[in-house]
Amino acid sequence: MRRLSAQRVFSLIIAAVLLAGGCVSTDIRLKQKEKGFQPALLRRVMVFGMFTDPEVRKMFEDACVQQFTDRGVTALSSLDSLPASVPLEKNRVLPYIRHEECDAVLVARLVEKSTVKPTEPAEPFDIQKTTAAAPNKQPSTKDVLFAPPVYATAYERVIVEINLVEMSSGRPMWSAMSETKVFSRDLKHIEAYAVQLFRKMYGKK
Repeated sequence: MRRLSAQRVFSLIIAAVLLAGGCVSTDIRLKQKEKGFQPALLRRVMVFGMFTDPEVRKMFEDACVQQFTDRGVTALSSLDSLPASVPLEKNRVLPYIRHEECDAVLVARLVEKSTVKPTEPAEPFDIQKTTAAAPNKQPSTKDVLFAPPVYATAYERVIVEINLVEMSSGRPMWSAMSETKVFSRDLKHIEAYAVQLFRKMYGKK
């Protein structure tokens, strides 16, 4: 079997790391969950995507409606359920939510959006490393694999807060924060985001 040279191995590893910047990367972390929360008991939910971009809002709400539907929950998109003239303010949307007899609302709100430019990876901390680096030293496989990721292009860092609010109490039953690295305008990534979000909410991998 033909063996790859060390230089070839390093090249393949670096190429794989660079190509990692070609997709969306999302990390969703639980913020709060009410004791005894059971998403399986949800009956009727209205979804609100609090995004200024109407395309993003529609894609997000439709994707979440589909996820709820797949789990036997009747779900409504606020974009389809509310008149366009109604602002997304609590007192203005409550009458419509009550009219639809929803027992909960899912609200996603943009917290932060920023552009991150390509940067060199930070120097890995190694207490055993001498202050004077050896000249022309080739990095080891360990150095490459465990170094911070290098992205070939700039990306948008988007942080979103998600709350599932119980209508009877007005309190969040489940809350999470997500951080997404977006490398392209392809809105189809929102569908994958919704899948990941609902797996987190329902506690399934």
